[in-house]
Amino acid sequence: MRQEKGMKRKRRIWRRCLPLFAAGVVLLSVQGCSAKGEEDGSVLAGDHLLTVWSDYLRVQEEMYASEFWAMDYVEKYLETGSWDDLSKARTACIASARLLSDLSMEEEDLTDEEYAVLAEAGMDVSFQSEQLGTIENDLGEAHTFVRNRMLESLEEDIFFSSDVERLKKEIELEKEYCFYLLESECNALNYLLLMVEDKEEARDFWEALPDQYPTLASGCLKWNDSESELKKQEEQCLDHMQEILLGKADLEAAMSADLYELEQIMERGGSVDWDEMPFAMSNTPAFLPAPEWYASETARYLSFTEDEEGNVVYPESGDHLTNDFYGVYVEIEGVSESEIDIYLESFNHIMQGVKKTEGKDEWVIMMPGYSVQIRLQDGTATLSFYGRDVTFAPAWYFEE
Repeated sequence: MRQEKGMKRKRRIWRRCLPLFAAGVVLLSVQGCSAKGEEDGSVLAGDHLLTVWSDYLRVQEEMYASEFWAMDYVEKYLETGSWDDLSKARTACIASARLLSDLSMEEEDLTDEEYAVLAEAGMDVSFQSEQLGTIENDLGEAHTFVRNRMLESLEEDIFFSSDVERLKKEIELEKEYCFYLLESECNALNYLLLMVEDKEEARDFWEALPDQYPTLASGCLKWNDSESELKKQEEQCLDHMQEILLGKADLEAAMSADLYELEQIMERGGSVDWDEMPFAMSNTPAFLPAPEWYASETARYLSFTEDEEGNVVYPESGDHLTNDFYGVYVEIEGVSESEIDIYLESFNHIMQGVKKTEGKDEWVIMMPGYSVQIRLQDGTATLSFYGRDVTFAPAWYFEE
């Protein structure tokens, strides 16, 4: 589990941080000894480490900022139930997932020779290498939560109040956990700055954090000049994180129990009274039945809108999303022409009309207020929703 790994990593960091921070003093001393301009190897390695660490902080800042940005839009929809807010929430998740999948460190890690120099200066290089090596995993886990949990839920779990309430709780716990992760990062930085010889410079760096890393700085408490108090502060932070993990585990257990109960009902040939637990939505479109070949868990999404000149624009993470029109491209692999034909024929009575482009594997579904274009090429179906976001609903939604 992502959070369990994070807790183990945080406790390991704080067990090993004292020699690391002491090494920072060593590096500062080495740099001071090189005032005559000698290019000491440890100075160059130290400078490279600072450059790499700055890049690491940049990636962390963009990662957390993007995840919080998407969660804010999702929470807004879960509160209002407005389809306009749902479109913005899904657009935010798609844009955030796109950024998280592309985000990476630009600086190359230190060479073995540079790590050897730093080790001779007293630095715990195994810690440094391990810490910098976690960023790829952190990005993958953030992407999984945004793409696999929130985005899919906003398509499949928007019809039942119980599902909506569960997603609300998941996001609440995720936000709380991330805030404590940020606090832990800030505690470590505060502790490091206590080792800096120039106290005024250390405080200036701390106070400048909100301008350079606003999301990371949001987890920072007041400056603490006591090492022992900082350690206590960190232990309290880790204890809070452990409590949140227990809450997440309870929520996952409840989800599994509900799913098992539903499966048992269906296996016994029973039925569920869906009308007893609907989630109230407003401004909803005319829904389309979800095709059997449609798989949201493997689909590729790209949201788009139009600027004032009518040019297609792709929203990016961090953008201010308005109530303007949003559309979406969806790619599904492993689809055949016959499957598309069967789908269109089976639900033709729900659609306002269907047009097929002569000589091409292209169809357009007309619906009230929007249209859906389907293109098939080499087994990949591209669905383009114009005027609305994805409007698929499960089959039971259309039952009498």
